[in-house]
Amino acid sequence: MVDYEPRVVKFHLYDRPWLSLYNRNLTLETKATEKREATSVINGPTGDCLSDDIIFQIFARLSPSDLAACSRVCRRWNSLSFDPAHWKRICMETWTAGGLTETIKSVVSYGGSWRRMFLERPHLRFDGVYISRHQYIRMGLTEGKYKQPVFLVTYFRFLRFYPEGICIVLTSADKPTSAVKRLRRDWCPSANERDKAIPCKGSYEFNEKTKQVTVISSVKQPKYPEMRDATVVYSMKLSSTCRGANDRLYVESHFSIYENSDCPVFHSKDKQLKYYSFIAFRCFKERCALLFPEEEYLKAN
Repeated sequence: MVDYEPRVVKFHLYDRPWLSLYNRNLTLETKATEKREATSVINGPTGDCLSDDIIFQIFARLSPSDLAACSRVCRRWNSLSFDPAHWKRICMETWTAGGLTETIKSVVSYGGSWRRMFLERPHLRFDGVYISRHQYIRMGLTEGKYKQPVFLVTYFRFLRFYPEGICIVLTSADKPTSAVKRLRRDWCPSANERDKAIPCKGSYEFNEKTKQVTVISSVKQPKYPEMRDATVVYSMKLSSTCRGANDRLYVESHFSIYENSDCPVFHSKDKQLKYYSFIAFRCFKERCALLFPEEEYLKAN
């Protein structure tokens, strides 16, 4: 008879401290946080804590670009941002000339969708500024030297539209982030802004069928007394880089009619930049840094 010894199986237990970290919110400790004193932080309400009614009231006060940004947060916000009431309000603010009756008739041709009408119907944007950059070479004057200095001058043109047919026109060599503060109907220069170029208030007309934009504005700059007063007329065409963007204005003609003169003076189009780019207020600083780099601006000036 064979005696079998019982088989002994040994299990090696390893310590796994990371298992206790599952389903826990962790914060990364850095040297900066270690130096700070421990203080109690009370977190504010998040989107999950707000009811649908409160979010609806918040969305009812947002611009189209802000509402589109909120729709990319989560599925719940995406569903709430598609509420027809928001896009009806936006359409009524965009097309004010026709009134409620004409706007309701127009939405029928877009399948009754207010959001679709806003995306597909051509319109000027009011939640930002159209900007174009221009450059030219100026020769310096230095007596007694054979080689004269050459300067590359950079300046910007700004157009801001309002629903009631008012357009603010400004030509300035200041950086866009500084000049945009003056693009208001009620702008009044402060003591530090007396030497700045003042914006001019004009009017515009927009043809939806041809997408033609005509801007008429008077030009008067007290900063330059030798500059003659004139009336400037722009003829541009609206275009989009993607569906519903309406973010490009291509200049087709540009002429001025000076005071005490009936003969218009046509200006040549800038070969470097033939269009105005739209920049929304919500991302104005970031977009300006991308389109007009600080290093390039300082180099040119």
